[in-house]
Amino acid sequence: MESPSKSFSQGEKSKRTTATPKKSKTSIPTHNWGPFGEYEYLGIGTPWTRKNAAGIPPRNRIDQLAESHDRYYVETSGWPASRSLVRGPVDVGAGSAMVNAAVNPFNDLSWNARALGVIAGGGLILQGAARMHPVTAFGMALVDYVFY
Repeated sequence: MESPSKSFSQGEKSKRTTATPKKSKTSIPTHNWGPFGEYEYLGIGTPWTRKNAAGIPPRNRIDQLAESHDRYYVETSGWPASRSLVRGPVDVGAGSAMVNAAVNPFNDLSWNARALGVIAGGGLILQGAARMHPVTAFGMALVDYVFY
């Protein structure tokens, strides 16, 4: 069986801006976080369905948690009336898991990946809290309706 890392045409890693499955003619953009590196799933507007169908693997533990988070967003996209309230616990859970992975001394994340994990995880925790708080829940539901 061919390893997932060999199933993509990558070119030079420093210049890589898209993940392209070998048998596909379309490229799927990655998220470039500058000094923190590039990620497949960690970022706003990830085309999770296309990346999942293409079999594109996450780049590290932080990206793996972002992939799981995106999957739950796709699974709740058909629930217009309550999706913001359902996504609140998903955001808090994924954010907490990212922060925990980032500060875990027994994983192989780089210092840059750890920093991004804390930043992204903290942002998700705040977003989830805003989705569930009675004062901000309506505004977050409106954001979900307009953007998701």
